[in-house]
This record gives sequence, C-alpha cells and structure tokens, in this order.
Amino acid sequence: MRLTLTRRADYAVRAMLALARHEDGLLSGGRIAAEMHIPPRFVAQVMGDLVQAGLAQARTGRSGGYRLAREPEAISILAIVEAAEGDARRHSCVLSSGSCPGRPRWGATD
Repeated sequence: MRLTLTRRADYAVRAMLALARHEDGLLSGGRIAAEMHIPPRFVAQVMGDLVQAGLAQARTGRSGGYRLAREPEAISILAIVEAAEGDARRHSCVLSSGSCPGRPRWGATD
C-alpha cells in the first residue's frame, strides 16, 4: 500500500509529532521547524490549521509557542491530515493515484 501526502500534510504530521514529544510546556515555531526539518515559513501556516481544527493550542508573545490541545492518543493521523488538507472525502485517493475504489466519481449518474 502506498500512502501519498501533500507537503502541507507531511509538515502537519511532523509538527504534531514534535508537540507530542514535548509534553511539558510550549514549543516555539522555530524549534518545531528545526527539530522536524520543516521550512520555518510553513510552520505558522500549518500550525494555524492545527489550532483552528482544535488539535493544538497557541500562545502569542515572547514566551509563546504551541502545545497539543489534548492527549496524543486522542489525536488521529486522519484528523491531522484533514486539518491540513481539508475533508478526506475529496476527488483523489491518498492510498493510490486516481479515484478511490468504491466511491462514485463526481458528476457520475446511475
């Protein structure tokens, strides 16, 4: 089985892994970028998606940063990917190129 993620979803998963590993306190965007090899310019965008989805919390200011909004065990990979990319029910399948088997094509009629 082949799983294909967009770069944005990949960065979101990596950022959440960094937060899960750092459970005590806040983790800065710069530190997330450095530890997880994410270009710094993308960290704020991806973290914004994760905060909006309720998966992470943000604190602004000099001593600000990010932390998980709930226990790591309560956060699924699907939730992270959907936060970054939108609803998983889209035109293409992440497990292969093209449409997902068993799902009707958009605009198809019976």
